[in-house]
Amino acid sequence: MRVLFLIFALYLEFSVTSSNVLYVGRDATHITYDLLFCGTSKLSKVFVNLLLQKETAEQVSHCCSQHDDCYNNQQNQENCDRIFKYCVQIQEGAIVAQSYYGVVRVGGVGPYGESYVGSGPDYSFTDSTLHNEFVAVRKECLYNRNALSSSVIQYELCKNRGESDCKMRLAVNLWRLPAAYNGPCFDTIRKFIKGGLQIFDIWEQSHHVGTP
Repeated sequence: MRVLFLIFALYLEFSVTSSNVLYVGRDATHITYDLLFCGTSKLSKVFVNLLLQKETAEQVSHCCSQHDDCYNNQQNQENCDRIFKYCVQIQEGAIVAQSYYGVVRVGGVGPYGESYVGSGPDYSFTDSTLHNEFVAVRKECLYNRNALSSSVIQYELCKNRGESDCKMRLAVNLWRLPAAYNGPCFDTIRKFIKGGLQIFDIWEQSHHVGTP
């Protein structure tokens, strides 16, 4: 039954598109439907949020953000969908991942053709210093706009929960972006990790963690 509801929710994902500029509320500790990248309409986000496991919701949402970027960059729909399936499978298992995959293979044809580089919501850090330091990253890593925003969301939720490794998680997320290995994007991410996050040895550690 859970899988059937997921299929329905993901079908709704391709029915409505939207784009919002949002900040994560300071009292938010776990992902809510309005912060999800899985789904584009409010209804589809609500459905998916209800069905996702709380422990893996942030990671699955990040999979969806990377899938959005892959579509935006026109990196072959089948390739994008297969990468998405693998990402979800790590978090939710093979049955749920196959359900997601089946829906995007059919429902993603139209959205793939309509996608374009840089589309997607733009989330910002509540910390003004981090926000300002991150401007250059957003500019140079436009091909990963959704994954960047998802990384910001995960950081803010982590911080609101009072956890101690939020900066490390953010750095690793950034270093795992495909565009992190390309020219100006590489340079700005490296500068942000070492300077903006003020973790001076994390760049080398993240490089090894994030290398495909």
